[in-house]
Amino acid sequence: MYLYLLPLVLLFSTRLCLFRGRFSPFKKYGDFILLLYLFPLGFGIFYAKTIETNSSQAASLSALLYLSVALIVYFFPLFFHQTRREVQINLIDKNIFLIICIALIFGGIYSIIIFFPKASFALRFGAEDLRALTNSGNYSVLSGSIKDTVAVGFSVFFGLSQLLAFLILATKVFGAWSNFFAFALILTSSSYILNSLAFAGRDGVVFWLFSFAFCYVFVRRWADIKLPKLFWLFLIIFGLLGGGAFVLITMDRFNEVFLIFSYGAQQVYQFNAQYVIDPPLYNGWNGFREIFSLLQVSGEISRDYHWQYYLNRDVNPWTFKFFIGSIFRDFGKVGTMLVLLIPALLMLFMVVKKYSDDKVSRVSSLGQILTIYLYSQIGFMGVFYFKHSALNLYLVVFLILIFGLGILRMAGIRWLVYFRE
Repeated sequence: MYLYLLPLVLLFSTRLCLFRGRFSPFKKYGDFILLLYLFPLGFGIFYAKTIETNSSQAASLSALLYLSVALIVYFFPLFFHQTRREVQINLIDKNIFLIICIALIFGGIYSIIIFFPKASFALRFGAEDLRALTNSGNYSVLSGSIKDTVAVGFSVFFGLSQLLAFLILATKVFGAWSNFFAFALILTSSSYILNSLAFAGRDGVVFWLFSFAFCYVFVRRWADIKLPKLFWLFLIIFGLLGGGAFVLITMDRFNEVFLIFSYGAQQVYQFNAQYVIDPPLYNGWNGFREIFSLLQVSGEISRDYHWQYYLNRDVNPWTFKFFIGSIFRDFGKVGTMLVLLIPALLMLFMVVKKYSDDKVSRVSSLGQILTIYLYSQIGFMGVFYFKHSALNLYLVVFLILIFGLGILRMAGIRWLVYFRE
């Protein structure tokens, strides 16, 4: 039973033994993401003790070692980078930066207009009743129209809005207007919460808070940010309203204390069970369906077949298994490790190259900052499952934005440079 603590022990030991500095989740962004994983990693043993275990769900040393190595591979470049000190940010030309911010603000306002009535209806109707109505085919949150697609598209960029808001506060790029633009970006980023509430989901509240806290810790690498009073007022109001909505949906869907506890403590146990039964693979169609469809990749596999395979072995197919468990469904033991290893090595290469020359060792371009954010976001939004399986096109657009910034930089576009005092 105590084997379920193995990922926690090995991951935390790696952090403390291989990387200098104390564990500081409110000062180091990699430690912050690790903090989010400590609850499911630590409380997984209590979850396992309350579940009737059969032979296919008993703790497996190979499964838990695999999960430990996978987590270490993902966290390694984050731990490495957070130990390096930086004092300089290179932002793109002010006018281009302004255009990006204005687009996100007006896009967020549009999304709020579209999703507010839908979210209000969902809260009044009730989570379980809404799900039943939706499953019956008598109600659809999204019509499939262009206006709904655009609203969804802008709302999922809530994290980028938050990140840019904190960068504005750190650099004061817009002078006296900096606080206004930063607050507008934070306020309109709440469109993602309304998007989630429209489906009677709680993910929006949770991930918005995760992202907000991460961006605050992350940008503090360059500046000691002091949030304006208006930000604190908004957070208090948001905490009351968002927290209330979260409680309403949770109590409607889960009427037992254990089910609420299991929401954040089941990942290690469920990953272990999935690993042991060695399920058939989706070959990418579970986590990357939209990308595969866009590329016209053939070979889509029936979900019903996979779910029946799990159920026949007394394993629940729709539980949380970290983002690693979701990717495992697609690519198996070898493929999952490669999917984790390739971006981790690319991250390490970017960081090592950046620090190989003393003249630029403390400089971060906007493209590099966005790259690190995207990599980190997969982790802190993947504490339950691979959330980006529903955000495939967001991944594509975000990567295009990163490459676009790199092209503009190579083209000689003037960059704004800000120093930490």
